[in-house]
Amino acid sequence: MAKLTSIQLILAWAALKDLEIFQFNCKTAFLHTKLHHDVYSHSFPGWPISKPGRVKIVAALYGLRQSGYKFYMLFFSLLSGLGMAHCDVDHGVFFGEWAESPDPSVLMPSDGSPLTLVVPIHVDDELGITNSSQLYLRFIRSLGKNLHVVDLGICSKFLSILIIRDRTKRELFLSSHLYVVELLS
Repeated sequence: MAKLTSIQLILAWAALKDLEIFQFNCKTAFLHTKLHHDVYSHSFPGWPISKPGRVKIVAALYGLRQSGYKFYMLFFSLLSGLGMAHCDVDHGVFFGEWAESPDPSVLMPSDGSPLTLVVPIHVDDELGITNSSQLYLRFIRSLGKNLHVVDLGICSKFLSILIIRDRTKRELFLSSHLYVVELLS
């Protein structure tokens, strides 16, 4: 999981460079990963099974200690396969830079800069910060081949933090007031 400080720094960089900030979500994230060792649980009351008692769990579930790690390793392998690397300082942040277009549908930036994509992840909520919306859409389609990905479009709220942006001034403001009000009520 990306640290909040890393996310704040990446958002500040996106504002400074006038990059697009997209949000996407991996639905049923942990269920996409399989457990490679035996994990058992007690069946819950009312569940129809032939033998009451222990039930073998074959997919990572929310609440299992290894589920987050298993999903991270799946995500890591998918993004590595797309030519991205994780940040050495914060392993929840992935980045990619391409000097040539990875696909004919993705045009290179007109200013001659390389294509850039930064993806901070927090459990199953992710951002896609890029200088090419075409690159982002290709990225989402590629992930969608292995995960149930929902593209949430331009990001205005992430992890209960409201993102207010003034692109003409290249400013970005973060506000937790909605979260605080909800917490207090």
